[in-house]
Amino acid sequence: MAAVASTFPYLTIPNEAVIFERWVVSCGSALPSVDPEALPDWSYHQVLNIGATVTIPYDQVRLHLRLANDAQLGATIAWQCLATQSRGASIPVPIMADTTATRLTLDGAPLGGILTLSLHLVLLNPGSGPIDPLSPTLPGAILWTTKHSILLEGDAARFPTAKADFSALDNGFPNAHWWLELHIDEDALDAPSDSAMRLWLNENSVIAKSILDDDSAGGALVKIMTSDVYRQLIRAAFDIDTFSMEIDYGIGSIGHTLQMLLHMLDYSDINLARSAHREDPTRLDARLQSVVNK
Repeated sequence: MAAVASTFPYLTIPNEAVIFERWVVSCGSALPSVDPEALPDWSYHQVLNIGATVTIPYDQVRLHLRLANDAQLGATIAWQCLATQSRGASIPVPIMADTTATRLTLDGAPLGGILTLSLHLVLLNPGSGPIDPLSPTLPGAILWTTKHSILLEGDAARFPTAKADFSALDNGFPNAHWWLELHIDEDALDAPSDSAMRLWLNENSVIAKSILDDDSAGGALVKIMTSDVYRQLIRAAFDIDTFSMEIDYGIGSIGHTLQMLLHMLDYSDINLARSAHREDPTRLDARLQSVVNK
């Protein structure tokens, strides 16, 4: 796995000095997967355990970085989810020998969509010796990194999807491409998301077929559909007088889903969000496009 190419104002660890074999990820009690591209069994209530092992010639690397003998390097796993605008990292593990294992546990973290993992080798302490002008000096300075992305299929549980022939349904819109069916009980916002919503795709629509078939045009269409779905959910949140950003509705609930969507748009106060939407509804659409198209 290739490291990410970056330019730093200090010496870094060359790629050829690092041996990184694989990511090991386990979902709940399932057997670990190696370098998984997707986790079809993931859900909000599943704990993710992530491990990575890296090998470097420690003494040679320290000399290459022109660091003092008592300098300390470390390894940490960082994670990011753009879908929920959340991120975090494991506590750095000091590199005491040539091979170092580091672990990350995600339990109850606001995840969804694509989970991006990064293994960073960082400077923990530059040591007490004289510092070369090219040496890294700041604790936390990234010396080497590699990334891996995982599609959390469980994200679809928030938006359960089904296909149907809209012309055979008595819904009044036979030529629509998709339809978000919402049944939100404002007195039961702690109910699971999949009990309150369903995304229907019209199997007779060329656009919907492109999304279902995951062809070359499907990716762009999914973003358009996602913006539309998010817009409808956020407007539903605006219509629920009892909805609050402060209440813990529980991970995986409809209330939590609405909170995550509003946080994604940098709204932390539902009343301010409602007011901003009333003053200029077009800004909501622009924000959605900006977030979805990242």
